[in-house]
Amino acid sequence: RQQIDQQLLATYGVRVLQVGVERLTLPSVTLNATVDRMRAERETIATERTAVGKREAAQIRSAAERDARIVEADATVKAADIEAQSRVEAAQIYGRAYAGSPQLYNLLRSLDTLGTIVTPGTRLILRTDAVPFRVLVDGPPTLDAKGGTQP
Repeated sequence: RQQIDQQLLATYGVRVLQVGVERLTLPSVTLNATVDRMRAERETIATERTAVGKREAAQIRSAAERDARIVEADATVKAADIEAQSRVEAAQIYGRAYAGSPQLYNLLRSLDTLGTIVTPGTRLILRTDAVPFRVLVDGPPTLDAKGGTQP
């Protein structure tokens, strides 16, 4: 610096007090290339993160669907067990009811069948001498003197 100061003082008669850079920039071609490269790097990072997110989302969905299938299968098994148990209990109840009073049991089962077949708005043309509709014409069976039923 002293050497430059002496040359400037001798040649121009000025002394340099401070040297600074007013503006520092790259040529426009270099600047555009740098900006494009930065943009490409950001897009690459964004693409990678998006791919990772989609992969994790697919894994989560797959695990949730697997868990749902397992829970549904367990529930189906439990429902089948409950239904089988209820059918066994119903059969036992029907057996006890029939053993207690066969005529009453047959009457009630006939009425249950009617209730199942005939709904509001149903129009049926049936023979009245056929089971279970015979009960509607004849009425409930009565016991004769020998303990049997009347036809």
